[in-house]
Parts: sequence; structure tokens; C-alpha cells
Amino acid sequence: MFKDLQAQNEFSVRIPRVDDRISMTVQVSGDYQSPVKRDDGSEIQWYTTDTMVTQYGREVSITKFDRTVAIYKGRRKRSYVYNNKNTKLQKNLKRAQLKIKRLAMQNYPLKKEKYNSPCFLTLTYKDPERAHPKNRATHLRDVQEFFRLLRAEYGKQIKYIQVFEIQPERKENRKETCVHVHALLFNLPYNDMQKVFGFWKHGDPNAQHMRRLKTGYSASRQSCEKIAGYITKFAGYVSKDLADSTAYYEKTYLPSKGLEKPISYTTPDMVRAVLSQMALEFYTPLYRSSPVYCPHFGAWSHQEVWIPN
Repeated sequence: MFKDLQAQNEFSVRIPRVDDRISMTVQVSGDYQSPVKRDDGSEIQWYTTDTMVTQYGREVSITKFDRTVAIYKGRRKRSYVYNNKNTKLQKNLKRAQLKIKRLAMQNYPLKKEKYNSPCFLTLTYKDPERAHPKNRATHLRDVQEFFRLLRAEYGKQIKYIQVFEIQPERKENRKETCVHVHALLFNLPYNDMQKVFGFWKHGDPNAQHMRRLKTGYSASRQSCEKIAGYITKFAGYVSKDLADSTAYYEKTYLPSKGLEKPISYTTPDMVRAVLSQMALEFYTPLYRSSPVYCPHFGAWSHQEVWIPN
């Protein structure tokens, strides 16, 4: 939607809004700065701005800072350290949820085509000992082997986003703490489900589940929020109820290669261009967060999510 946009000359862009209590003018300031040289002779390009925008699917997220902050391109040392371990874990968890949602929506088919619909897949373990949350390294190897076989059969166009969850029915009925796998599959052709389940070597094929999802923007929001929410359930259980919470520090989700990443615009000229395009297409705000302090930038900010009419 916003690809190949030309820079706009307006310093401020007026955007139609539903809530009149919020300022209706977005000010974009900043400019390119002189590069910073590393010890190895390479350079870090940076510039200043007070607004960042990110597009994923048809949604746009706008982050506004209370002052002009520095945005860097390139690897650099972190400039902040969390004093509290739990605070760091919660921040990492929220960041992972946001990444999954945006990544899924960016790759979700927005056109309503029957034969292009993604799949929601659930894989369960037969052995409760192998399925215990402490065995996260084993679970990751099992999942990677499953998707390797799946892509070998149907081609490298198969893409996925996978997360773990504690199996609630098994915990309540059998008192077994077991993990099962949820995955959002893209580009899987219509075929025999039992053939797909046959690639999962650690459970009964009849106990697995897979269903086709609807396509379109509304369906993408529901499906992507659902799979991102599973991380909260798993991490919350592991950190609270398990004596050994080492699994919490493992990878919380597993995206495949080839997924299209959300597009972020942070340079002032591109931010102006995106905001102008949003105004032309009559985007409206979905919600506006409360001010939050960002230690990474050393500034307060709030986030807005805008959706098309």
C-alpha cells in the first residue's frame, strides 16, 4: 500500500479522527545526522524524529514520542539495562506478542480467495514426559523436523508461525502438564489432512487438528490475535507454577524463513509520505494507548493503531 511513496513537502499532516479529544495534527520533525564511526571503521547511520509508523497487512501503527529521539541503522550496543528481572521478562513477552501479531497480519492473505486460505494447525504429544514444558529444546527440534518434512513434500512456499501452549484439557482431566503446538500455516494446498499429520512422529495422527481459516482483513485480525495470545498462556504458566522456569527463557515462537516482515518507516520524509497516504485513504483510529516510558529511546511515547474504513 505504501510502497514507492514519494516524500511529501508538508511539515504537518491533518488526519481525520473519530475522537475529538485527541490532537488532529501529527507533527513530524527531525533530519539526518552525521554517521557514527565504529572501531572497525564501519559507520552507523542515524537521524532524529519524533514519530515512527509501521505497516502490517492493512493496519498502521503510529508511535509518537514526547521529544525528538535518535533512530539508528545498524548494530549498536544497548544503552539501557533493566533493574528487575520480572520487568524484563514481561517486556520481552509483550514484544514477542506484538511481533507475532504483526508478522502474521503482514503475511495473511487479504483477498477473499477460497484456495488461498491459511490453516490453523494443532499438534499434540502422546508421551506426557516428552511433552513437559521443561523439554523446550526437544520440542523445538520436533517442530523443526515436522515442518522440514512438510516443506519437502509440498514445496518451499510453505510458510508458518508456530507457538507453544500448555494443553488445558489434558491438565484438567489427566493432571498432566503437557505442551502442544499451534501453528498458522500459509500456502498449504488442499489435500488429505492425515497425510499432513503423518509427518508428526510424536503423537497419534487421529488426535491432531487442522482447519482452514477465512481470508480477508477481519479474519486476519481475529486469527493473528489468537495465535499471539497463546504465548501469554504458556509463559504465564511456566513463570508462575513451575519450580524450574528455564523454559521461559527459551524461544517463545518459531517463524519460518521467507515470511514477509512488517514495513517500518522511521525517516521523517517517509513518515510524512505514509501519513499523507493514510489521510487520502480515510484511515480511522482503532485505539490509542496510554503514555509509556521507552528506556531504549529515553523518552515517553504512546502508540496508535489505525485501520482502513
